[in-house]
Amino acid sequence: MGRYPLGKPWMETPDGMYEIAERFPPLRERVSGWSLNRLLYEYGRPLINDWLVGTTERDRIILAELLRRDLAVYQLRQLLDRTPTNGNLGGAQKSRMYEGGMVTGVVVSAGKSKKFETVLREEIVTARRNPNYVLGNMLASLLPATDVDVSDLAVECVGLEQYSSMQALRYLEARAHTVSIYNALRERIVPKELFADKQRVLATIQKRLQ
Repeated sequence: MGRYPLGKPWMETPDGMYEIAERFPPLRERVSGWSLNRLLYEYGRPLINDWLVGTTERDRIILAELLRRDLAVYQLRQLLDRTPTNGNLGGAQKSRMYEGGMVTGVVVSAGKSKKFETVLREEIVTARRNPNYVLGNMLASLLPATDVDVSDLAVECVGLEQYSSMQALRYLEARAHTVSIYNALRERIVPKELFADKQRVLATIQKRLQ
């Protein structure tokens, strides 16, 4: 049956559900009837044996339902702590990093950024250890979250991986407003491709300070 465990080609399944086993009815409809304990148990659980392709999308749906039910901060931390964060960038480390990016996006979309601000900040710090596009996506996800400000973390991402640097500069251009952030950004070394962007962001922050 190859890529599709139930033998249905992706174009015959509900939108965004072709990599999730629970498709008929869709998982989005099922989770509303699950208990809190069932949702906590199902989060992060492999789909069919070792077939993990759709796990992230499945967890996204489950987490959105958990947030709708007022998930506690300690419970979100427990879910994230199921996957290790230390060691080399092997399979588990990559999975944990991608999970942090997914969680950031879902929390912001649910309008719960302020409640889970400490967790989101921890996830940025974790992703910064091995910067790649996931770190950039976290900063991009947080841009519309006006109830939290992670400029102090964003400025430390400038000069790391290029996409992350671009998203960090974009975040700072939209949100940074303090002398300390301005001075910190001035000290960050960026590749020549981003030098003009850095100068533009510095000018924008300077205008806010006037």
